[in-house]
Amino acid sequence: MVDGQAVLAALWSASPLWIGLALVLLPVNLLLEAWKWHTLLDRTLPETPRFRETFGSMMSGYALGLFTPARVGDYAGRAFYLRHHDRLEIAALTFADRMIALAAYLTAGWLCLLYFLLFHLRLPGAVWQMVAVLGLLGIGAALYIVVHPRMAYVVLMRIIPGERLRRRLTFLSRLRPHDTDLLLAQSAVRYIVFSAQFVCLVYAFGGDLGLVDAFAGVGLVFFAQTVLPSVTLADLGIREGAAVYFLGAFGVAHAAAFDAAFMLFTINLLLPALVGTPFLLKLRIARDQASTATQPSGLAGTERLSGGEA
Repeated sequence: MVDGQAVLAALWSASPLWIGLALVLLPVNLLLEAWKWHTLLDRTLPETPRFRETFGSMMSGYALGLFTPARVGDYAGRAFYLRHHDRLEIAALTFADRMIALAAYLTAGWLCLLYFLLFHLRLPGAVWQMVAVLGLLGIGAALYIVVHPRMAYVVLMRIIPGERLRRRLTFLSRLRPHDTDLLLAQSAVRYIVFSAQFVCLVYAFGGDLGLVDAFAGVGLVFFAQTVLPSVTLADLGIREGAAVYFLGAFGVAHAAAFDAAFMLFTINLLLPALVGTPFLLKLRIARDQASTATQPSGLAGTERLSGGEA
């Protein structure tokens, strides 16, 4: 439970310096994500798009993903922006991009969970050992699949029906272990950056805890956000609830934890979605121009007239 008046009070007393630092890290966060996405496209597509197009597809995905549960609109935004490539393959690559990031995030979250169970929750030894072992087995399996994409490709070819869908997954056979190692490293660096943003916001709203505990609490929030199925827009509610629970266990006031989590949503999801809106408009204009070019001149002129009236 979070008191509404306390939430407002923490918001008005927030430190502009810490919030400003979190904002300064936003371009770094976005460029790291675009770099990772461009690396994946470069390693898998016969013709690599320019970085500007890669960045545009990512921002278009932000704009569409904000308004869909679990950000599934991200798939459509990226696929339709890169219109000169196979859309189903781009959607599959978006899923692969998420899975690589997921493996890195789960690993970091497991380490934070282990720290929490050992030094703060103090469960009986058998309990935390079981949790740690089960988590380690799951993460190990995820990392093995990511590091050995060709093995995953062989397995998927045997279990996925339909030649059309299997053909869209051939990019897995083009990935090398050193490619996935680089992608995992990029995901890890980006995880550190947006975790640092969250820590800055915790301090901005009056969180009084050590740096290690701050990163551990933030890592647990992301861990819960990753493993819990989401039916809300942009994980609203899950992130804030996890922040109240885990950061509260480290001594952060509930209102401060709630404000920090919601401000992170504003900075890292809402602002990029707003910035990505012009990319969606560019996508619409390009589609309209393409449809106009394929019509007879008389019909094209009629469509331009009706569009102008609308």
